[in-house]
Amino acid sequence: LRATQKVTLALDEAREPITVRVEDERGYGVEFAQVTAMSISAEVQRKTTGFTDDRGEVELRGLRGLPIALEAIAPGYAPEHVTTQGADARVRIALSPSEHVEGEVRADRGGMVAGARVTLETLDGARTVVTNADGEYKVGDLHPGPVTIRVRADGFAEGQTRGTIRDERGRRATELPRVSLEQEATASGIVVDETGKPVAGARVAEGSVPVVLAGAKLPGRVVLTDRSGAFTLGQLPSGRLGLEAYAAGAGRGRIEGVVTERGREVRDIRIVLVRGEGDPAKATPGAYGVAVTLGESRGEVVVVQVAEGSQAEQAGLRTHDVIESVQGTRVTTIEQARARLDGASAEDVVVRLRSEVDGEERESTVRIRREPVRR
Repeated sequence: LRATQKVTLALDEAREPITVRVEDERGYGVEFAQVTAMSISAEVQRKTTGFTDDRGEVELRGLRGLPIALEAIAPGYAPEHVTTQGADARVRIALSPSEHVEGEVRADRGGMVAGARVTLETLDGARTVVTNADGEYKVGDLHPGPVTIRVRADGFAEGQTRGTIRDERGRRATELPRVSLEQEATASGIVVDETGKPVAGARVAEGSVPVVLAGAKLPGRVVLTDRSGAFTLGQLPSGRLGLEAYAAGAGRGRIEGVVTERGREVRDIRIVLVRGEGDPAKATPGAYGVAVTLGESRGEVVVVQVAEGSQAEQAGLRTHDVIESVQGTRVTTIEQARARLDGASAEDVVVRLRSEVDGEERESTVRIRREPVRR
């Protein structure tokens, strides 16, 4: 006789649908709008997409009673995001005309900069484009509001400025402030451990080094040491800078007061790594994770850096955001946050954030897809 085994399967409880109505500013339904709903419950992972009918309505099944994040997209309108606790059978989303912007990147001593990587940071997240042969760029599908413009290009120091996307009702483009780039300064040297032994594969950057990276490509501002521990770091501004190095298992080191000058190289810099010193990557339980570098401040977990092009950046995480909880559990240390942000597979994690926008605090909940990360 064959042995039998009793298996119990736990199924999600049946849930009623919700109806989403997408309207324009006059209250008319918007046809063919794409509506995506994603559960922001740590217990239930659910995502569904539908398109509105000629009345501007779409029924999304199995979502009633769940806290969800809704996104509505339609041609000619700015994407709109709404969060609901799922108690209502009907949800209304109002779309406004999309705004678009134009800008240009110049060298500070004349000439346009082609191929520059321009990142616009808005309240909706980050958007990145590349300048054309005339040093110009255009970005559409934006909301009015403040914007930070960051620019990187080969041979130049990073440039940054701020602007405002005007409410033009989609009729004309907002011309953003021109970004002027300074010729780069360069720094070179060696990274060693506490015994004086060169450290190969250490990351070196101005300011702070990201601990967690998304994918295989390094951010433009980070370089790796070679077999002899040597490095050459470009795209630096002129001035007195702090350089930092980090290597998993070897620690972190920093040197302050490095004086740089445009068009010149500072040589013979020596950075000593101290094991465990300022190393926030103590908990690394999986090969997948959320690509952010974390810090601690007054009993809170703070986002120090967000990896370029990562799922975290797309979800809208920003430097200085405070992570209040992960998967519904409050976190107060880096180790607690990492234990929940990281995992063995590319699943979603639900993160509760507190951010400061234009001097005002706001809280939000986002679902972020884990991705392959390097430490």
